[in-house]
Amino acid sequence: MAIAFPLLLVGMLGASEWLVRTRVVPHDSTAAHIERLLSPTTPNAIFGDSHTLRLVGMPGFVNLSRGGESVRTMEAKVRRYYATMAPGDVVLHADPNQFAPGYPNDDGNGPPAPFEPSSPALHVLSPDYRGFIADYWRRFLTGQGFEPSLTLHPDGAITDPAVWPDAYPSPEQRRRIAETSVAAQTPIEDIASSPSGVAYARLMGFLVGRGGNVCLVVMPHSSEYLALEQAHPTFAEAHAYVVEVADEYDLTLVDLTSAFADQSLFADEDHLNERGGRMAGAIVEERCFGA
Repeated sequence: MAIAFPLLLVGMLGASEWLVRTRVVPHDSTAAHIERLLSPTTPNAIFGDSHTLRLVGMPGFVNLSRGGESVRTMEAKVRRYYATMAPGDVVLHADPNQFAPGYPNDDGNGPPAPFEPSSPALHVLSPDYRGFIADYWRRFLTGQGFEPSLTLHPDGAITDPAVWPDAYPSPEQRRRIAETSVAAQTPIEDIASSPSGVAYARLMGFLVGRGGNVCLVVMPHSSEYLALEQAHPTFAEAHAYVVEVADEYDLTLVDLTSAFADQSLFADEDHLNERGGRMAGAIVEERCFGA
């Protein structure tokens, strides 16, 4: 009995390692993202959160955006990516939501999220996977599979094939969903003196000082989101701050907030789907860099 338990434990560990290596890792966008960040291949890059993550199809660019990332995390990633390479054409997220109080590390306490890959000998011991082992087994044993519902593109962009009005045909339901998002993404007041506001301006100084050709991009939002956003004055204040920073550093600012009236270009209330992401990518490329 004393020997059986350790053998059982080793067997479970080995089986879980096999499961992670063969079923989970091949579809892991996080590992691919960190690899792109730590191994720069092009001076042209896109940084931001899940909104700019939808920009796809811009030749020569790598998309290093990631859902939920704060301004301070974006700054740390930019500095890491360009540590040994001069920046080229750089797209930066300029949506007001990045100044919302719910973003991690926006209060200036603690370091930004680490970007080093966790590399224990076994994947099941990595913090990237160990907390999800039970869920992995559940998916495997019930035949749910591990293929992601979102599409990971070679340039790092991630897109959703969903169509907002088709997924939620009821206008009232769409309004309620947008209302929840707007409430969570409402910017703070006095952005200029906040840690995230200071970091945003500091980031521009770093890139311009290194010779980067920086373009600030405000991504499109659905009509439901826009209607609610306009009722919150702090959204306008956040946008005014971005305009101020752009003027200070003589940067191009492309505002696509209300650029897409066709709601079928959205996957949800504030994210483009793949068709919308490709259209936005082409617009950004032309208006930012004259391509």
